[in-house]
Amino acid sequence: MVNFVQSYVSVVQTLTASNSVKELLEHCRKEIENLEKASVNDLDRIIAHLTAPTYSIGLLFALIAKNSVLSKSKNEDDFVKFLLYLQEITPTFNLDQLEIAPDAYITLYRNVAENLLAKNRPLYGINLIVNAILHLCHGSSTRITSLHASLFSLCLKAKRFDQALPFFAFDVSEFFIDGSNNTPPLVDVKGFVSFFYYAGMIYCALERYDEALLMFEHAICIPAMGVSAIVVESLKKYTLLNILTGRKAMHLPGYKSPTVQRNIVPMCAMYFKLANIYKAARTRRPTELTSTVMNFVDQKKTLFEKDNNIGIIMQILNCANEDLMKRLPNAFISLKLSEVVRRANTKTLPETERLLRSLIYRQEFSAKINKHNKIVYFDVPETTFDPASINNAMKDLVELSELIGKFDEAVRLNSVYLSKSGKSGSGPFHEDEGFQMANTFQSPASASVAPFMP
Repeated sequence: MVNFVQSYVSVVQTLTASNSVKELLEHCRKEIENLEKASVNDLDRIIAHLTAPTYSIGLLFALIAKNSVLSKSKNEDDFVKFLLYLQEITPTFNLDQLEIAPDAYITLYRNVAENLLAKNRPLYGINLIVNAILHLCHGSSTRITSLHASLFSLCLKAKRFDQALPFFAFDVSEFFIDGSNNTPPLVDVKGFVSFFYYAGMIYCALERYDEALLMFEHAICIPAMGVSAIVVESLKKYTLLNILTGRKAMHLPGYKSPTVQRNIVPMCAMYFKLANIYKAARTRRPTELTSTVMNFVDQKKTLFEKDNNIGIIMQILNCANEDLMKRLPNAFISLKLSEVVRRANTKTLPETERLLRSLIYRQEFSAKINKHNKIVYFDVPETTFDPASINNAMKDLVELSELIGKFDEAVRLNSVYLSKSGKSGSGPFHEDEGFQMANTFQSPASASVAPFMP
């Protein structure tokens, strides 16, 4: 193997010195299998000779091979040393050479992330992947790369989201970063869809459900010619979050791919059925909502457990019970805890008390629990109005009404409009368009197309 080490190092150094980039890349791709067959010591000798930034391309392939070898080894110390070396060398990679072989750079850090997940050591890789992304993107945060999904998966596994959140707080302006001619893009389809799916999962973990819905919506509506398992999972989560957030209906944007409606929606039929059962039970028999939903969930328990969605469903039922509890102060001043159990459709006294204390702690209603006689005393909420805010709101409405009236009058009297419409003053819109002036104020329907980022 000594001859192979010397040969690989010699060829890389020669081709790099002569600036024969295409030949260098082809040679490294051909030798990757031989590199992966080498021992850790042989790879260390190659890495010692091929320093960055001069020999970045040749070094990348040697590092890919070393990560592959270490993934099969049980020696944790060698892998930790490898991670520390990567952390140190990442900022020194030659960006010009990375633009020629971006897929090799992506492969290295993505494989390292997968290795860390397999070893259940996600925390070790979060800072490393963050630095790798920023170095690849020249410090910019407005580009999506395939490494973003690897970072988010590590954050989810480690339950540490502070490093991932900054990547959500920007407007993405580029999805691909092209290198020189004939080089692959930095974002493959899986990486692109996974960006939004994992972002939605992180927002779910943080209980920021509106942002999570937006991310899942982006994943669902990405143009596609075929069915993606990630998009299917996004639609399932999207359906459950619609129930959890109390939205009356699920309206996906009109720009969604026809594939979603034709192929993906039938794959989520049980989730849509769950949503319909929940809506019907909440409208007609709210006190039986939990039992009705649980009967259906028990019938399809295997499916929901396989999809890892039982937790969200239980959270939905908790929210339903809390909604029933929130109605109690409107009808009662005090109530026995056992009666609260019956009316809130909970199972046990401890569970009921836990939900009550959670609502009180979140200041969603005011109540006191007497532990001795097991009675809950509800405080009548004080309804306060700010006269200044009401007056300002009314003033804005009056100004808006006057502005619309002036606009309508200006258009009706415009000679160009009159000549083209053949009318003598009927207003700028036809009656069936719903824009005629009226004495009542109607709130406009909420837009179905959401902005890209929250």
